[in-house]
Amino acid sequence: MNIFETTVATPAKWVGRETPSRTAERLLTVIDVRTEAEWDTGHLEGALHIEWQDILNISSDIQKDEEIFLYCRSGNRSGKATNILIQ
Repeated sequence: MNIFETTVATPAKWVGRETPSRTAERLLTVIDVRTEAEWDTGHLEGALHIEWQDILNISSDIQKDEEIFLYCRSGNRSGKATNILIQ
C-alpha cells in the first residue's frame, strides 16, 4: 500500500499511521516539492509547498532536528530535493 492515495483533481489523502503535523512530542514537517500547478490540483493538508529547485529556501522556522518528509508525484523531485538538503 502507498503512503498516499490520490485521485485526479482531488486533494491527496494521508493514509499512513500518523497525520502529518507538528506536535510537542515530535516535530514533523511535510513538504510538497511539486510545481505550483500540481499543488493547486491537490495536496496533503498541512503540507508546505516548496518546489524542489527552491528547497534551500526552506523556512528558518524548521529546526535542524525536525523530521522532514518530502513528496512529489513519482519520487524523482523529492529525491533531488533530499540530495540538495543533505549536501
